[in-house]
Amino acid sequence: MNKVAVICHDAGGAEVLSHWLKRQKFLYCTVLEGPAKNVFIKNKCKISEEVLIHAIKKSDFIISGTSWQSDLEKKAIIKAREMGKYSITFLDHWSNYEERFLYKGQINLPNEIWVSDKYAYDLAKKLFKNTIIKRKRNYYFLNIKETIENKNFFYNDNRKTLKGLYIGENVSDHAFLATGDKNSYGYDEINSLKYLLENINNLNFNILSLKVRPHPSDSEGKYNFSMKNKLVKEISNNNELIDDILESDFIFGIDSMAMVIGLLANKKVISCISNRKLKCNLPFSEILYLRDLLEKRINL
Repeated sequence: MNKVAVICHDAGGAEVLSHWLKRQKFLYCTVLEGPAKNVFIKNKCKISEEVLIHAIKKSDFIISGTSWQSDLEKKAIIKAREMGKYSITFLDHWSNYEERFLYKGQINLPNEIWVSDKYAYDLAKKLFKNTIIKRKRNYYFLNIKETIENKNFFYNDNRKTLKGLYIGENVSDHAFLATGDKNSYGYDEINSLKYLLENINNLNFNILSLKVRPHPSDSEGKYNFSMKNKLVKEISNNNELIDDILESDFIFGIDSMAMVIGLLANKKVISCISNRKLKCNLPFSEILYLRDLLEKRINL
């Protein structure tokens, strides 16, 4: 039986890979850093503390996520090529594809790229014409859908008060690593939250409470300033993402994958990018813009 080395750093890729791994019968070893280790533990996947080179050497092929905080997966692709091992990357988002493989000024692609939907497939085929692109099931999303079905009963209380959830995303650090300028994207997580807080009472529907959920990579206390607004009732550091989403009516953010989970849960999902010239990177037409809701006085 083939053995695979599973290599991951960031939380999004770890969710996708850990749920994929649980459905496979491969022998495997893991090289996990950053948030990925806790995600694999949470999802009840056995993990091994492997050194990257040793893990690749004793495996038949590797599969990795992608990270913006770490070069782990990029180094793994390079090492796998040097050692004659086949490499696969499972993309878990819809933006910055080339950047995800950029290391020391060069794009280093795996032998094969996996995606889970038509949007991602078309984008990857356009950018990486000479690389094998395959569509695969996203077992993380399938698990999310099952969890939503099981938990919806407990949250379907027909409440009359509307609740909002702001999804944090470490855009500023990502922009800095990519360009050297935290403001280069034209928006960030702090200004987007401030834009929401300044305008939430001007919406054509009455949200009476807002929860702010930091990204796993956010620094501690990053959003504490928001508690000065009387609508902000909690900074959610320890709750399960799906529970925060299910107890909310509106999901606000920038372009986090967590917003897609909001769509899976049939929530109203709203991007807080204020600049009309800029668009959310998530390719889903159901995602609304806060700026449009304010300008057009749309009633949801």
